[in-house]
Amino acid sequence: MKALESFWMGSRYLWLGMALMRKPGIRRFVLIPLVISAVMMGLGLYEGLHQVDVLDQQWAARQDWWGQLWNAIAWLAYPLLVVLILALSMYLFAILANWIGAPFNSLMAEHLLHLFGIPPVAGKFRDWLASIPLSLLREVRKLVYFIPRALLVAVLWFFPLTTPVAVGLWFLLSAWMMTLQFVDYAHDIRGHGLPETLQWMRRHRAMALGFGAACTLWMMIPVANLLLMPAAVAGATAMWADLETQSVSESDAEWT
Repeated sequence: MKALESFWMGSRYLWLGMALMRKPGIRRFVLIPLVISAVMMGLGLYEGLHQVDVLDQQWAARQDWWGQLWNAIAWLAYPLLVVLILALSMYLFAILANWIGAPFNSLMAEHLLHLFGIPPVAGKFRDWLASIPLSLLREVRKLVYFIPRALLVAVLWFFPLTTPVAVGLWFLLSAWMMTLQFVDYAHDIRGHGLPETLQWMRRHRAMALGFGAACTLWMMIPVANLLLMPAAVAGATAMWADLETQSVSESDAEWT
């Protein structure tokens, strides 16, 4: 029951992010990520739908057992294929958007942490231009973490009977990676490495999955998904700040 409450609470932080990104002083950091999201999400939607049509035509035209099986279960497998391909393509294009927008997202997260009374590590983002290569390198590390796990799920995707399992696992992986992507900005600002971010997520697994699930579902809504990146950066930063402040307060209470 506690896990469900944490899952639901995590999903609500995305809505909080929508409110936070409209605050004075934060809105100026939203425009550039918003434009980047618009371009990348549009490309992801177009490419995803195109690949669905290509695969459907190729599999339906085959004369072997695979083609017969696909035609027999297409009524069930096709909608699942649409969900899987769209989630995959949108996520990959979201990765590209986050690569491009990472330096701007870091600035937004830094200013939000100031609002929460949590300053960055001294000198961490003093020189914004100098931080850009480090931000891009961190994005590469996330991609290295993601690729082997995505390949394992992709193996199941090639067999129609295991496609529903692949869809479920892909959704969970997408949710996990969404949270990793957006909560990592706060960790980076505080001088934490990627392993520390993952350790933090494992400690708050249900909340992390709840936040990531909300992001994944939102990403699949046309037009609304344009606001995902700035809202998710703000929401994930707020979630990290709240849990960090709570853990510090609990630690202090143990010593009093």
